[in-house]
Amino acid sequence: NVLSSCGRCDGKMVGLSSIKRVVSVFILRPSENGCKQVALFRRCDTMPSFASHYAAVSGSIESSDASPLDAAARELDEETTICSESLGESSSYGGVGQDRLKTILRQGLHVDVPISRSGVIRVYPFAFELPRGLENFKMRGTEHDKMTFMLIDDFLESDAQFVPMLKRAFHHATFGCYIDLPKPIREWEGDRVNGAAHLARLAVSLANSHQGTQIDIGKHDTISAALSIAMLRPSMVPIVNAMVKFDNHARCESAEAARISTLSSLDAAVKASVDLAVRKVLKYIEKLMSDSSQRKIVLGTFSRSSTLKSIIRKVLDAVGQSPVPLTVLCSQSSPGEEGELMANDIAGAECLSDIAFLERIDSGKIHLVLIGADCITPREIVNKVGTRHLADACRRAGVPVYCCADRSKLWDDDYPTTLESIFEIVPIELVDQVLLPERSKSGELNK
Repeated sequence: NVLSSCGRCDGKMVGLSSIKRVVSVFILRPSENGCKQVALFRRCDTMPSFASHYAAVSGSIESSDASPLDAAARELDEETTICSESLGESSSYGGVGQDRLKTILRQGLHVDVPISRSGVIRVYPFAFELPRGLENFKMRGTEHDKMTFMLIDDFLESDAQFVPMLKRAFHHATFGCYIDLPKPIREWEGDRVNGAAHLARLAVSLANSHQGTQIDIGKHDTISAALSIAMLRPSMVPIVNAMVKFDNHARCESAEAARISTLSSLDAAVKASVDLAVRKVLKYIEKLMSDSSQRKIVLGTFSRSSTLKSIIRKVLDAVGQSPVPLTVLCSQSSPGEEGELMANDIAGAECLSDIAFLERIDSGKIHLVLIGADCITPREIVNKVGTRHLADACRRAGVPVYCCADRSKLWDDDYPTTLESIFEIVPIELVDQVLLPERSKSGELNK
């Protein structure tokens, strides 16, 4: 299981069936001096849990909610007047309908709050920056008896009675931007060029070198460097998984032993993924080469991934001086233009603009497209923005798309991971094959 705070106080994991899922929405607004304030709501003393404690707008995810985002919009609608427009009511400050609200809410990595020896409350935190003109919204509903705004610094240093892990959930919702983190971790966070596997390895080294540093997230509240790193790039699941694994190991053994164990797992997963993908890609290329009319085979790729780079290099080496030449085209992958770097990494590869790359697909001049993934669930993958448009074009043109991923990309939750602005969800049916090594009963990876 993937638990952002390790699920239980003793570090042991719990099953998904024993998790209660709730959303928590932190409403932010600027104060008169420009500093941000956060809205806090005191739960009525008649509430069955955490009575008289301060919380954000919160509530359980219901069966009618398609996602945590839907639940967050619904709870804001029920507990404040922000969404009054969606209820068809007139409002002196306009209101924000639920559909529009969903484009403004920003979701962070979930936080698991232990509630017993056998279960947790999984909190999906959101941050909501109040649009101009809505600063005077009202509280409504029967769950709270008071609403107050506090400067964020005052909130983090307050001794008031808060629901468990509220400050941690706040930092997850705001992607750690209010935490004083070591400079190397902040510099790592800003990398928007390298892929998840590469960044996960760097994250392990950072967690190891800062293992003795407890990160202050509020008065009398700290977390490990590993868990602070996990909240910064939640869309890249290998990073989250690696940091949870490292943190679990570091609780009962040395940081160096945790580093070695975590890196070993990452390396084994990547190797199995590369070996599987190389075999599958070569098999498809051999099929194309058997067609006597085929004069050239073109392999396309998108974004920049160290795993894809290893796969393509091995495929090129295996094909060698074949009578039917194999060439590699890299889509520029805007924004970010990581495709240019990918082309520089692979001998003989060429980088095309995203538009020119799609034109090649439409005209049948690309025969196979390889993509990576930052997260895989049973129904979708998460990858760089532009992947879905590319997959749609391939489907129309009859060009197969292979998603090459290792098991560190698997997300063990009912809902997709948090989406940073440079990522998007791609339905699994748009991908012809997800090349994911299986795990045997013994725990070894089947290729």
